Amino acid sequence: MTLNLLSLKKNSLISKSTCTYNPSIRTFNIVTSYMNDECIPFQIGMGTCIWLNESGAMGEIELIYPIQTSKPNFFEPDTIENTIGEPSFSVSEADYDNITVEISRENFMIWLKSESEFDLKVVSENVYYLFQDKELVAIGVEAYDLIE
Repeated sequence: MTLNLLSLKKNSLISKSTCTYNPSIRTFNIVTSYMNDECIPFQIGMGTCIWLNESGAMGEIELIYPIQTSKPNFFEPDTIENTIGEPSFSVSEADYDNITVEISRENFMIWLKSESEFDLKVVSENVYYLFQDKELVAIGVEAYDLIE
């Protein structure tokens, strides 16, 4: 399954998301204020699940044993559109392949597509979403809590 930008509430920030990494079980997790019992889970890749609410807003994304790299893959071109807001997603049948996570001491980036370019960056408090032609290609976090 892939995620496409359905709508964008510009200049609207959700509350700060909870972002964690547990190295003993190699699990990355982002939980937003939209997470509730009504959210629907979608497996979007091997060991990767995302929960969306009824309007397509992300409630949670969890990666278990993803391929990890410390090699920086993130270069933000000057020509991309940057906006503050909340994205909502639609789901299509095509699968993401080669999901990887770049991790450093301060932050992590979930790459849903390998060697992705992007033309839109949506910043929502401490989480940001990167899109190419309205397809979600990466999710980044500014800081995370280490769970041991």
